[in-house]
Amino acid sequence: PTLAHSPHVAPLAVPLDGLDVVDLVTERDVDVVGCQLGREVHAGIAGWLELDGQPRDAVVDSIAHHYGRAAALAADVDGSAALSSDVVARAVRWLRRAGERAAQVDTPQRAVSLLSEALALLDAVAPDAALIDAVGGSDERVALLLARSAAYGELHDLQRSRDDAAAGRAVAEAAGDERGAVRATVALADVTARGGTPDEVDALLDEALARAAAIGDDEGRAMALRVRGFAALLRNDPEAAVASLEPALELYGTSGDCRGRAWVLQNLAWAHFIGGRIDDAVFFPVAELLGAVAVALIFWYGGGRAIQGAVSLGVL
Repeated sequence: PTLAHSPHVAPLAVPLDGLDVVDLVTERDVDVVGCQLGREVHAGIAGWLELDGQPRDAVVDSIAHHYGRAAALAADVDGSAALSSDVVARAVRWLRRAGERAAQVDTPQRAVSLLSEALALLDAVAPDAALIDAVGGSDERVALLLARSAAYGELHDLQRSRDDAAAGRAVAEAAGDERGAVRATVALADVTARGGTPDEVDALLDEALARAAAIGDDEGRAMALRVRGFAALLRNDPEAAVASLEPALELYGTSGDCRGRAWVLQNLAWAHFIGGRIDDAVFFPVAELLGAVAVALIFWYGGGRAIQGAVSLGVL
């Protein structure tokens, strides 16, 4: 059908070289054209900004915004049928990256907003199996849900945090993703430790440790042990905390996860302090600082300059 056959039309006169060219358009037709143009503009801006191999945080936010708007405008026109798998995949990836960065710089509300936008895009393409595969399938949804769960936890919105962790576990289990299920179970235990019973927390962590051991997931084991140590600290049981945190520290050291190791060192310092071991409590913050500096160098320089020795602790 042509525009002339559209319902609820109104005449629009457009002067062209002294002539009046009359066509019949609807408000919907104008919206469609506007959405299509907007989609192309936003995708073009994002693609240009994306050429920067190591964009600054503000640029990451801009790329996420423009790809997000491009995908949203496409969905507004014709639903999932109008969505480009490339644009959606890029939008979800950059929104997740921007959300995780927002969480790292202590802006959890911003993180929730960005991660929610990415999840809304996944919901928009849910009926299209090809699009779902293009944007990472269940793995991406689990990662987004767990990241948002952590952000809600920082906002002390424990119910939403728990809901997202439980949803992430359900998605992972439905997809047969044991690695994702371990991380979701640990996340669920983490939020439960702040508002649930010790027995419930222990049961979740026992499950996570058993599942991680079954698939040889040392990183998952380290995460579960760290949360078990943290939960013991919340119960004012420093000895139990140390018993879990020390093997977690060893596992994180083996995997080379500086961020996880720094978290454990911080918790160990707390455990030794409240347990009366002041000398150890002083040592661990220093080790934590060194670990945090390493993480900062990786984020700030993209890893390259630090690895090549262009920066040293002496200079700092």
